[in-house]
Amino acid sequence: QDSADAWPVLIPEILMELERMEDAEPFLEPVKGIKGYSDVIKNPMDLNTIRRKLSMPGKYKDRSEVAADFDLILSNCILFNGSDPEASWIVASGLAMYRKYQEL
Repeated sequence: QDSADAWPVLIPEILMELERMEDAEPFLEPVKGIKGYSDVIKNPMDLNTIRRKLSMPGKYKDRSEVAADFDLILSNCILFNGSDPEASWIVASGLAMYRKYQEL
């Protein structure tokens, strides 16, 4: 099995690794109770939603669709919180988690 076909097995392993990161805590579940979030973020995404979509056969057609959801987590974080990791711990956490995802 080449790596292109292995993504359905590899992505859950990557998710487990990311979920263990302290920096992943704000991204584990859907954002709730944050004033103005749903006004700004029209396509929310989080690690649990990715995990749930992975468990639905055919929900992701290939690994690029999964990667797009990982990208969405970070882009939503930056859109809502600003892009400066020095000014926002959540942006710093999002960037750290994203870098880890890219390493895996």
